[in-house]
Amino acid sequence: DLEYEAGVSSGAETFPMPGGKIRKNGHIMIDDHPCKVTDISISKTGKHGHAKAHAFGNDIFTQKKCEIVFPTSHNQMVPVIKKHEVEVVDIDGDEFEYMDDEGEVHSHQMPGTDQDWVDQFRKAVADDKECTVTIMYAMGKSKAISFRE
Repeated sequence: DLEYEAGVSSGAETFPMPGGKIRKNGHIMIDDHPCKVTDISISKTGKHGHAKAHAFGNDIFTQKKCEIVFPTSHNQMVPVIKKHEVEVVDIDGDEFEYMDDEGEVHSHQMPGTDQDWVDQFRKAVADDKECTVTIMYAMGKSKAISFRE
């Protein structure tokens, strides 16, 4: 007897999910953008077809608004999103340096000033406080999304 384990391939950037399982605050791919669902409405089954879902979302990296309509009976692609906390070593201009689990130092782009925590983060590092930044990874991209002291 063969046993199959459900899950996501370590190399996959997306995985299929039944359209009827997509929920608000979940994630979905819309026009090749990984999006967080901000609103979703489902229409009743029509005379000849499937129930349809109308989902709105914001790109998780750019905050660009996106929308999609799809049958709830069909699979939709969902991005694999990983979050990783790193210890910040220093800030150098528009990049911060951090140490990974193996002790190697890497640099990462600072988030835009539209993120309300960036000024607090710069001040905390300047005051030599220990800071941890959460970096979100999806679709081959990454973004610093929060920090804590």
